[in-house]
Amino acid sequence: MRKVEKNREGFITLQESANNGIYFMTCFVHSIGKEIDVKLDMTANCETKVWINGELLEGEFKLNEGLNRIVICAVAGSENISIRPIFINVDGNFANNLKYTLTIDEVDPK
Repeated sequence: MRKVEKNREGFITLQESANNGIYFMTCFVHSIGKEIDVKLDMTANCETKVWINGELLEGEFKLNEGLNRIVICAVAGSENISIRPIFINVDGNFANNLKYTLTIDEVDPK
């Protein structure tokens, strides 16, 4: 596991990631009570790809009631990875009734 810090602006910084490596972050999002239509507002200082429940993210998507798996692939450059993923409703308001669990691990090609 890597050291992660979160700042006041909501950015998650992956420490010691400034080495042009590829990192995978898995976030488990629990939607409490119902399925909801959301967008992911992602700000990052590096190239990213996002999968929601195994499907590559493109625009709006549904968070299923219960557990959802979000996978973020980030390609580090010369700075530590810094990202801010925010789930918003399709009307632009912050999505609520969500619980998050984040795990981060480096993946080395074999």
